[in-house]
Amino acid sequence: MATLIENTSHYPSGAHRDVSEVEGKSYMSIRTFLHLISLYFNGYSRALGDMLENDVSYTDTIKVLENMKSAAERCLKRPSLSVWGARQSEITHSKQVMCQAQKDFAEKALGTEQVIGLEFQRIEIAKRCDAALSECTEHQAVFQEIVQAAQEMNNRANSVPKI
Repeated sequence: MATLIENTSHYPSGAHRDVSEVEGKSYMSIRTFLHLISLYFNGYSRALGDMLENDVSYTDTIKVLENMKSAAERCLKRPSLSVWGARQSEITHSKQVMCQAQKDFAEKALGTEQVIGLEFQRIEIAKRCDAALSECTEHQAVFQEIVQAAQEMNNRANSVPKI
């Protein structure tokens, strides 16, 4: 859905004739992008929970975080739409805060050229843990940093009106 929205010239006017009305009432495009980011975050969160509770291993957590970051960047690029009417400014501001908070979380988990990301740290520590991850003190510490970063993301996203 997100790709269809992005590929429609002059969205929503370039789409089906009913799309402008639906967009004006439901803010469908922004909700789509926010939901996409949430799907990646929820997948990442579920994988971490499974690893702690069931001592299973996943190899795609970095890819999921990269997809989350990409989806957040796509969300940030979405234009403000006049069909949002009186809520245009509010929705634009909320979108910026929510998408930026989610992008910042993904970047903190992935790191930069100068800073090793929390997920890379967690993976390396997990490889060295002899016990279950839930019993590995070093793993618990980095896991708590990830939880704290997620709470910060949620607090920022919840600081603005819902879309």
